Amino acid sequence: MRPPRLRRTTRRPRRSSRSRNERKPTPTVTVGQENSADIEIHYFDHGAGQPVVLIRGYSLSGRAWDKQVPALLEVCYRVITYDRRGFGQSSQPAVGYDTFAADLAALMEHLDLHDAAPHDPDTTVLIIDSNPTSAPPPIPAPVTGPEFYPGAVYRINIDTDGDAHADVAFTFVFSEYEDGRQTGTAWYATGPEARQPGPVGEVLAQGIPVSFDGTARPVLAGRVRLFTGLRSDPFFADVEGALHGFQWTGHDDFADNNVDSIALEVPRGMFGGPVIGVWASISRRRSDGTLEQLDRGGNPTINPVINPDGEKNLFNSRQPADDVANYLQPWTEILKNAGGYSPDQARAAALQVLPDILRYDRTVPAAYPNGRGLTDAVYNVRYALLSNGKIPPSGLKPHDDLLDRFPYLGPPHP
Repeated sequence: MRPPRLRRTTRRPRRSSRSRNERKPTPTVTVGQENSADIEIHYFDHGAGQPVVLIRGYSLSGRAWDKQVPALLEVCYRVITYDRRGFGQSSQPAVGYDTFAADLAALMEHLDLHDAAPHDPDTTVLIIDSNPTSAPPPIPAPVTGPEFYPGAVYRINIDTDGDAHADVAFTFVFSEYEDGRQTGTAWYATGPEARQPGPVGEVLAQGIPVSFDGTARPVLAGRVRLFTGLRSDPFFADVEGALHGFQWTGHDDFADNNVDSIALEVPRGMFGGPVIGVWASISRRRSDGTLEQLDRGGNPTINPVINPDGEKNLFNSRQPADDVANYLQPWTEILKNAGGYSPDQARAAALQVLPDILRYDRTVPAAYPNGRGLTDAVYNVRYALLSNGKIPPSGLKPHDDLLDRFPYLGPPHP
């Protein structure tokens, strides 16, 4: 296969008497010798942050990555590409080409990349959205601005052993909102620390800028890629139709909505096994300094759809480990009455979402209820559960402003 053509986006200045050979040379690392000549590997090293080594197959130079490198630099990676022995600007010895692993090891040793590896796509993206800027009736209109609530504790909790308790936690606290600016601090906790309600553990990053202008510039927080800011709400639902006997109107009540988003891209080594359970929570400090949990959720639309109005705040204040004891019996009755389930069927349906933890087997592509994608029609799934499949889908489509790269959420609406 021939290498791709490179299209220039700017005109090269006209050369005068300067020779082509006077261009700044690319750096090299010596990986061997052929007679009296060094065998050199030419490489390109750009950016700063977590190192990513891009490797091409046989007969292609590192320039074949030219279209991918800018996207990786934009999201704060240090990007290393190189010409394999015999190709591009690297040496072309007559023999000795069974050296791919050794040449790569020499390059990584030369660049002191002992804590790096070739790019591993096995990462998990976690997103928590809060503080919607608008809400359909009968939900009261919000009274806050676009910022995260200062001093509140935003948490993403991960259960790695199936006991409905957090074994890993990512915690965020944000500053006051002043002159259109806000910053945050991120913590990472494991083991018993992950079950404490406050911000504890390793500080991943401080002074994280919150984006309000639509720019998406992630930062590296230790091993995690992180974004915080105002984004377009990916949720889509026909609330008006649900309030009027499920006569769908075709109107997406969230189409122009914005949310405050925290997005993380986490390497697999920070979770342990392949199967995890995830839920988010938000707590606010009382006047005496103690934390009051005001919101939590794992499976989408559980509390708003299933719990009666008088129970929603109580549900938000509780922990998933207590959900089966607190809600299996009442939710079984609700499902029996709403969907015409038999008692055993209703109990089994309730246990699909109890405890309220989003389960995700990372060996299988994410699609609700195995994890959740931004285009999953979770509103349809929830009403199908409630009605035993009697309520048809709303027909709404996912939003078309999603990005094809991290943080994936679209820019905020004006």
